Amino acid sequence: MRVLCPTNFTPHSYQALQFALALAKKQAQAVALLHLYQLPIAEHRLTQEELKQAIDQSRAEIMPRYQHLLTNLSSVDPNIVIEPILKRGRSLAKVLLKLSKSRDFSVVVMPYKNSKGLRSFFFGDEVQEVIENTKTPTLLVPEIAAYRPVKHIVYATNFIGDNILALQQLDDFALLFNAHITFLHIDDHVTPNDKLIANNYRRALKKCLQSPHKLLVIEQPKVPRAIANYVNSEDVDILVLLRKNHHLAARMFQNSITEAMLPRTSKPLLILQEEGTEGN
Repeated sequence: MRVLCPTNFTPHSYQALQFALALAKKQAQAVALLHLYQLPIAEHRLTQEELKQAIDQSRAEIMPRYQHLLTNLSSVDPNIVIEPILKRGRSLAKVLLKLSKSRDFSVVVMPYKNSKGLRSFFFGDEVQEVIENTKTPTLLVPEIAAYRPVKHIVYATNFIGDNILALQQLDDFALLFNAHITFLHIDDHVTPNDKLIANNYRRALKKCLQSPHKLLVIEQPKVPRAIANYVNSEDVDILVLLRKNHHLAARMFQNSITEAMLPRTSKPLLILQEEGTEGN
């Protein structure tokens, strides 16, 4: 198992790498550091020999940047193996999806700029494609997020279609860091039936989770704003959402919350995938 982390050698991608290294250390895994490059000239105009020379030259120019980055990571645990991966291409999404299918990665760690939601990701619209078509959990790291030990995780839920296997995956993640989980439900009007559903959900969590956790129900009208207010004010380290494919109401809730949350919080966002699904 490895942690996959794309980079373009900027300070922002370096911040994301810090999260990848922390995950790798906790799980005794390697980090696959992916860099996507393009040739400076049109490939169709080159002979096979010219193409090979252009590829070799591009890779030779990139490797010193890898070496410089690894030098800056000299304080990293020496037991963590960092594997440079150079891929030629124009679509980061296609490369990431191909890698995640052909290799055994536990998580993808990616940077994003929190300005206009999914379509302002650091690597562009392609990251949305990755999220929608991968089985691998994806950790999105905001531009201003500095790594610190993970102690408090918040999982946003509307109680519809939460997958037990995915929640156990969240539990494993929390146990890695010795963190506690707050399951956060926002409702504009909490009815007696809502309270009954919450109590049943609480009992189900108790049966399937080992990590310390609690269920918190907040009565507020605007879900994204309420989640953001809680996450930004309660010393939360990571916000978690489960991407759901089988339940229409759950899918609409999670996708809209994901889109709305990105510009509202500076916290890393971990997107889990519903077990046994890929794509739409």
